[in-house]
Amino acid sequence: MPVTPNTLASPGEPRVLLFSQRNLNSLMYQCFIYEFEDVVREVDQVELLEPHSPYSSEAQQLAHRGRNLARKAAGMLPVADIQEIRIERDYDLFFAVFQFPYQAIYLKQLTGWRKRCNKTACYLAESWTTMLATSRKYYLQLAEVDYIFTHSEVSAEALTSLLGRRCYFLPFAVDAVRFCPAPAFPARSIDVLAVGRHSPLVHHSLLRTMEQDGLFYHFDTAQPFRVKDYRQHRAMLAHLMKRSRFTLTYKHNVDMTSLTGGDESLAPRFFEAAAAGSVMLGIPPDCDAYDACFNWDDAVIDFPFEGGDVNKILAGLMAQPERLAAASTNNIVNSLTRHDWAHRWNTVLTTAGLAAAPAMNKRLGNMNRLAEDIQNQPTGNSLNERRHYALYTHHHNTPQDLGATAVS
Repeated sequence: MPVTPNTLASPGEPRVLLFSQRNLNSLMYQCFIYEFEDVVREVDQVELLEPHSPYSSEAQQLAHRGRNLARKAAGMLPVADIQEIRIERDYDLFFAVFQFPYQAIYLKQLTGWRKRCNKTACYLAESWTTMLATSRKYYLQLAEVDYIFTHSEVSAEALTSLLGRRCYFLPFAVDAVRFCPAPAFPARSIDVLAVGRHSPLVHHSLLRTMEQDGLFYHFDTAQPFRVKDYRQHRAMLAHLMKRSRFTLTYKHNVDMTSLTGGDESLAPRFFEAAAAGSVMLGIPPDCDAYDACFNWDDAVIDFPFEGGDVNKILAGLMAQPERLAAASTNNIVNSLTRHDWAHRWNTVLTTAGLAAAPAMNKRLGNMNRLAEDIQNQPTGNSLNERRHYALYTHHHNTPQDLGATAVS
């Protein structure tokens, strides 16, 4: 089937052909990818290629999986769950985001993507060195891609060795405009927010505090699942974080070393919480990327994963509203000026030797002006309102005594 223009494509003659899996994968953890794509569509002239799976019934899906299992058993690559698509016009750039290396097989269903696109690029949102052995045949499907970006410095180096040419590190980001709490600055009525990775010990401690002392602790109550609408999911996450005083943010390796193989890398949650101005509590990754991307005071405040007196630590932090206000402001300002998806798209374009479109400069300028306005606001009540701390110190010392216990 030939590719036809999408009705939601960016205005103007499209110069970018953007391959999206939004109609193929609706798992929660892939929603941030589609947010990246939407920002690209806002700041550039884009034609969106968003195929549907031809296997609509459960029986068809089972038959497709069975055929692929047979192919794998025979040492063959599986076939992607889309029909062949012919690219029939020219573009300056082809761009695709793959959550995992195995999704590179979608390229085999696109006829003419290399011939019709002057330059090609892709972003691997999850690529660990442990995958190089198990997924080598999928990585090799990227051999024709001009510019390969990945979320991890370690992975970029490993891919450079595997493919024999330079691959690039590109940090995650966020739609900093969507997640920014300005101008309304809603009250941070949620005390602690936990989304995704969490510590069972810390979780149970916070549950007890919620039941005994009235802490508003908002947390997941289901395993990762499919979402009805990725835009609504991202909007809800943004609203939750804009209303959260603290967000728990732990690095991958705190509980996923079997998957990562020890690779240290930033996770999307750090960028999301920062953009919303929530104060991050947790354990950051031990890597140069973290030091470069979050190089301001209290970007992430150390918080235990293996238990400890988390209530006492929280009480100590709550007794320092000026410190929390400064951390919140720094998180927002740095996100607007450095960690929006438009900044990452600008890096892709620069690497590929393409100029930014006028819409890019407009978005970046608007975010810079917003950041300047926020930076010039007095800290305090506008970002982290003062409140009564008795609930959090009912079984501990007074807030004044606890001030020295806050983790720095």
